[in-house]
Amino acid sequence: MTEQPPPLHLFLADPDDHAPALPEGVGGAHTPGAEAPPETGEPQYLWDEGGDPNALDAQRWAVFAPDNAEGRGMVAAVEALIQRRAEQSGHRAEPFFVPVGLTESQAHLWRKTVFEASAPDPHDLPRYQLILGDLDGVSLPFQQVMGGDAFTGRLAFDPSPGRPNPFEAYEAYADKITRWERAPLEGPGAALLHLVEDGTPSTRIGDEALITPGEAQLADWIQSGRVDASRLQVLGRGEPDPDAVLRAAAAAGPGAMLTLCHGEGAPRSGWRSPAEQRERQGALSFGRGGRLGASELRDQAFLPGGLWFLVACFGAGTPEASVYYPWLKMLRDKKLYGGPLEPLLKGLRVEGGRPFISAAPKAALASAEGPLAVIGHVDLAWSYIFQEMDTGRALNRAGRIMQVMRAALAGDRLGVAYRWLSRFLGRVNDEISSLMHESSETGQPPDALRLGHLWMLRNDLSGYVLLGDPAARLPIHGPARGEALTPELSAARPSVEEIERAAAACILGHTIEPLAATLGLSPEALTVWVQRYREAGRRGLA
Repeated sequence: MTEQPPPLHLFLADPDDHAPALPEGVGGAHTPGAEAPPETGEPQYLWDEGGDPNALDAQRWAVFAPDNAEGRGMVAAVEALIQRRAEQSGHRAEPFFVPVGLTESQAHLWRKTVFEASAPDPHDLPRYQLILGDLDGVSLPFQQVMGGDAFTGRLAFDPSPGRPNPFEAYEAYADKITRWERAPLEGPGAALLHLVEDGTPSTRIGDEALITPGEAQLADWIQSGRVDASRLQVLGRGEPDPDAVLRAAAAAGPGAMLTLCHGEGAPRSGWRSPAEQRERQGALSFGRGGRLGASELRDQAFLPGGLWFLVACFGAGTPEASVYYPWLKMLRDKKLYGGPLEPLLKGLRVEGGRPFISAAPKAALASAEGPLAVIGHVDLAWSYIFQEMDTGRALNRAGRIMQVMRAALAGDRLGVAYRWLSRFLGRVNDEISSLMHESSETGQPPDALRLGHLWMLRNDLSGYVLLGDPAARLPIHGPARGEALTPELSAARPSVEEIERAAAACILGHTIEPLAATLGLSPEALTVWVQRYREAGRRGLA
């Protein structure tokens, strides 16, 4: 008997009862296959791949905003960040104003006729590209087209309680970036892996294929010196508790955190208004423990100065049209899925016709003590990002996300860290192209199941976007800044309280050598911690 392919797992929950939208996943034999052929395109590389991708003077930086009055207001609101990047690159780039709502083909044409034509030498084109505004302005297809070989990020804010003028949030984010960049660097950052153990098959597979092997991969990199981290910790074991995660993230400091959970979709009764959908869709579901959404994150300390990577449906946003809608509708119409699919299909329709970035990452990025960037999915998020299925069995690929975490913790700019996903996407596009080419040469149809899994993988990877400035980097020491790893600081170290007492004793005049010996540190390592203790105190008094 032929072995059945493993099921496809989705990270989506009902906001009312927190039940998963597809409790048992979708049968692995029901991939889109040849019924939904992918559109592939090779990126055109304009920049020197041999140069340092972190060097702003060589790579350049610019903002892209909607070509309207609102877009010009956004550009004015991030003037502090524009000035900061001009100082770092030695070049002040003029903003690019982009027509609203470009399709993919229109975005390719704009890139050729406007962007590439703006500089005679392609090396003068800005590779770091910060897009301002929501998805109903500068479109998601535009961001994906430009991100083929560039470092793109997006910043979008809405009016919120206490901040009715959204331009104030853009100003606050620009101030946050410049504040962190002008402050002394912190020590190594924390590597946090957060799993919501809600008892569903999707999160169980996520634990087995992503969190557990990811923890082992990071631990190995820390041991071998490829990652410098103050600590490696898995959060969320046991009963789901959003308050515990809030407390842990508030105390984490600059670091990288991965969260794997269900994102909230539409309730079975549908959304009462477009505003309700924009506020709630994509919030993190904690099962019986509740939710973590915009209202819980606004103006809160949450991973300050860090990077937050979300694996959850609609974690970053909701597109104008889900790429999965035709396939899921076919499953419903042909009764290929055992349960009801109508509630899921409802959630794929944008109320009011306006695609949007989710409220939760907007709230986190707007907070003065929030992260510098968020990576998340703009559509349904599947297990493909960490599990390949096209060989007929599930192959765990936790390293895709762990490479992003590693690069961020090494001090790479966050656009460079995020680009690891683009590299994997390029390989998938190459594989799809080779299958289609061989089919056209031989006249034989391609393997429908393999092609379907690759199509799903391609769209799962391409749905992840970077929210925030791609030129930002975690304010920590790291080899990407040209620094060697410090063994005493990257290995297991004394507690914060022990270091604090030793630093205070040094400031009061005690000799550093015996204090360092007591803590198991070299005098040089303790001197570093004392200096950071002094700097942190001075920042608090400033």
